[in-house]
Amino acid sequence: MTNWKLRVASLMLAAAVFCAAPAPILAASDESEKGGWFQTLLDVPVLGDLVRFFTGEEKETDAAEQATHETATQETATPENANPLQVTPETAWTAVDTPWMQGSVQAGVAYPLNGAQTLSEEPQAESTLAVQQWASVDLAAGTTLDPACREETNFGDLAADAAANAAAAWLWQQSDQEGTALRGMPVVALIDGASLTKNAAAGSTLTETAACVDQTTALAMVQVTPKKLYEILTLGLQDMHESTGDNYGGFWQVSGMRGEYQTSDDEARFVAVWLSDAQEAEGIRLDGQDETGTLLLVLPADLLDRCGVNADAGYTNYLADASLTLAGAITALPQNVNAETLTAILSRGGSAGRLLPVSAGTYDGVVQLGAAYANKQISFLLDGVARTAVTDAQGNLTITGLTAGSHTFSMAAGEPAYYLSNLTFVGTSDAGSTVVTIASVPAACVQDAPAAPTAAPTPTPQVVTVTSPDDPAPTPVPTPTAVPATPTPAPTARATAAPVQDPTAGLLDTTPAPTLEPTPTPSPTPEPTPDPETLEKQEELRQTSSMLPLYIGIGVVVIGGVTAAILILRSRAQDGGRTYRRRRK
Repeated sequence: MTNWKLRVASLMLAAAVFCAAPAPILAASDESEKGGWFQTLLDVPVLGDLVRFFTGEEKETDAAEQATHETATQETATPENANPLQVTPETAWTAVDTPWMQGSVQAGVAYPLNGAQTLSEEPQAESTLAVQQWASVDLAAGTTLDPACREETNFGDLAADAAANAAAAWLWQQSDQEGTALRGMPVVALIDGASLTKNAAAGSTLTETAACVDQTTALAMVQVTPKKLYEILTLGLQDMHESTGDNYGGFWQVSGMRGEYQTSDDEARFVAVWLSDAQEAEGIRLDGQDETGTLLLVLPADLLDRCGVNADAGYTNYLADASLTLAGAITALPQNVNAETLTAILSRGGSAGRLLPVSAGTYDGVVQLGAAYANKQISFLLDGVARTAVTDAQGNLTITGLTAGSHTFSMAAGEPAYYLSNLTFVGTSDAGSTVVTIASVPAACVQDAPAAPTAAPTPTPQVVTVTSPDDPAPTPVPTPTAVPATPTPAPTARATAAPVQDPTAGLLDTTPAPTLEPTPTPSPTPEPTPDPETLEKQEELRQTSSMLPLYIGIGVVVIGGVTAAILILRSRAQDGGRTYRRRRK
């Protein structure tokens, strides 16, 4: 058997040597072309490894297999190992339903989405704001506050979306190798709140809206890592509640991302950031310590130094010669997005939830209409959506369940808009100023409060007859409808009371089934308790019975032994008689 195994092993080794011997010559002749039979031979499991061993050929690993989640590039990335920041999807726009993503640039998608038409070909009259865009608000104390310098606003979302789309559109117009390589990267835009100078009223055109931002704000675009993005975002939280601070107005209005920040030890910082993604409703979460992945960041050019992303720090401003401004980006919005996205951007009434504190929750906004409107049902618009609510005894309209951040309230289309927020007034003397007073209430928005619902009459209880399973099924009887009782006027002394009739009389005509008397179950007779003497005898009998097999066994052994002894003695006696008996002469 052993010789047989040795022979098979020797035969296999000889076959491997036979295949590997001409490999160097064939490899040299086939060096320029990696296909053919030699490559096929190398791909054979086990045999290919033996050929490589004899020829010294190194195993070639596909670049996509070598790429890991951290080191994958646009050329080597696959859906399994690609860094989410460097995935290049197919060039096709995908609609997204998540509100905070509306207006975001999608990596790898060609911009502008509306083609190469000029501004003159896009009627500006059609691109108007559906609701007022907020940059400042008048407080109850008579002072003016800039909410865009403290929190996300709808105007901030619009401006950041415009900046991101303008930069992406410029990028897709570049034909050089560098511009082509950057197209597949995510684009994030950060616009400081100070760049929003005043509110844009509802009905404003994009040209009029562009006049509500700082006209000197030029746009820049640099390539940063997620770690650097976290650092820049945190800079925007400095002095956000100090109107006299050096960094007041630096709070970011963002596009293409959302984030959460928190304050600990009197220091605010971002703790989570997600990139927008057409396939992920929550977005792609970024690692704050990632220094490998990269993305494109669009921001005002005058903030490059403060954010540490200027030329001295080794960063390249790709828009240095593009002459793109924030105002121009807003005006060019119809060119850079499709109609669906443009409508969503222009009609956004409240904040889309892009930047919020970790502890943000829902809150209630109170609108004071006055005592003349107490206990009335009021119709109104919240973020451009029709709603109704009932006022209290003082004429206060409470709007419950508002998501954290800013919202726009108005009585009806064309009426003045009011700003509601639970974040803007944190740390100010006007905390609680989310209560607003309405100047005028259109009559069409007021209705009487609906009457309290009347208690339903108690139905007449129905008699249910339980029959035995052996009885025939009763004939189904229609259930009488419960009729509200009508009060009967009290009879006078001369009136004779009418006999009261049973309302169920005549409804049950079947003869009721006889009631079966249940057969009593006999109770078990308790067994008498034996006396101690009987118990002792029973125990002795049990022990004797348990020892009986032992006694029988001992008896069998004794009897067998005696019988054997008798037979042996008898046998010896017979043998002794034969041995010592003398023969008679």
